[in-house]
Amino acid sequence: MTEKEHIYLAIPTIDGTIGKGADWLMCAANRFSADPSFPYRFTTNVIEGAKPPEYMWNCAAEAILNTNATRLWKMDNDMVPMKNAFDLLATPGDITAGLFFRYQYTTMEDTRLSICAYKRDFAGKLQPIAPPPEAPAIQKVDAVGGGSIVIRREVLEDPDMRLAPDQSPPAIFQRHQEPNGKITRSADIDFCERAGALGYDIRVNLGVPFDQMTRMGLNVVMALTAGGAMKDEDPTPRIHLAS
Repeated sequence: MTEKEHIYLAIPTIDGTIGKGADWLMCAANRFSADPSFPYRFTTNVIEGAKPPEYMWNCAAEAILNTNATRLWKMDNDMVPMKNAFDLLATPGDITAGLFFRYQYTTMEDTRLSICAYKRDFAGKLQPIAPPPEAPAIQKVDAVGGGSIVIRREVLEDPDMRLAPDQSPPAIFQRHQEPNGKITRSADIDFCERAGALGYDIRVNLGVPFDQMTRMGLNVVMALTAGGAMKDEDPTPRIHLAS
């Protein structure tokens, strides 16, 4: 019988509680581990109490490196996996993520939904991908969001990915911010940019969607509706994958 690949599934949470989606994923992972026909076995862990978020990411990296797991699957506690969530593990690439969205609400006129996967434009700036109506499910990108992300062990072990030597947990993830506290680059984007510069393969699988539980005021809902992000002429929230 072929040996199962060992996946380390980590759910970061500030207060030690986990959402229904995270609970479902962990229970399903433990159940599938016992299924001889399923190709993966899982170690599941709730990373709790560490702040800020990138410190929890580093704690998750340390946890997997203390096992023989080949990949880290980190899913944020507010994410809600769909039934095919485990298909994400079949996605080729060193860093892979599923389909999920973020919304930006600055003013009523500047409110939008965008996919948490990014490619560089002609000026070298990262822009959210906006697939055409018939988009391939798996796409090479320059960065992905960290809401549900799978990272090969080799990336975390690479000394060139370490921001400082000999720290526990290892210094791998960081975010950038200005002296006034404004965040200029998130930890997931920073991580992907550094990994991409080293030649690691980053992909998004648009066929594996995740929802996200977030508080959204009615002004945001109205702005999204008025701005076209929920209208038929805007294809971004409604992606039709090519077979």
